[in-house]
Amino acid sequence: MLKDYNTLIRRFALVTIGIILISFGISLFMKPDILEFINWADSKTSETNKTQMGKFFQYVVNNGIKVPFQMLILSLIPIPFVYYLPVALTAIATGVVLYLPFTPQLQDKMSFFKVFLGVFPHATIELFSFFIVLAVLFEFNKAIRSHLFKKSNSKFGVVYAFKKIVTVYCFVAFPLLVVAAFIEAFITPMIT
Repeated sequence: MLKDYNTLIRRFALVTIGIILISFGISLFMKPDILEFINWADSKTSETNKTQMGKFFQYVVNNGIKVPFQMLILSLIPIPFVYYLPVALTAIATGVVLYLPFTPQLQDKMSFFKVFLGVFPHATIELFSFFIVLAVLFEFNKAIRSHLFKKSNSKFGVVYAFKKIVTVYCFVAFPLLVVAAFIEAFITPMIT
């Protein structure tokens, strides 16, 4: 099922790793005030009051439903790679989170290794799932552009490409995103 998408998945992975490294490097260079960012993020969420099961369902809804739906909606725009924006934002946030142990305010309170262990297990599965979704959305967007402009060649029609999205999402990406949410809600707190 995913054999046709290996090259696309690898390319999306390389770009995302590059974005994570660049955002981490920029954070090291610019030294943003992370405490202000953390206070802003805390005011936007009430995660501290949620149980682990509540966080699990929140992660499933956000990462398993909302983000892929945003990507699908963006893939309807006949411009290549617009649907990559939610993943790019996730990559940027991951780079900034990896910077946290290097801030003067948090340097003695956490180690890079601990933050990396807290991010790596669930982020790897989550991002891989997004890469799978991106690969099928690439074909879908290509089919839309081909249908609209008759310039871009697509092996598949729009309907076939949409069916492929539904199949791959339901049977591969969503289950992986549920596993990532489980790790983030239940296992990550034990590691960090």
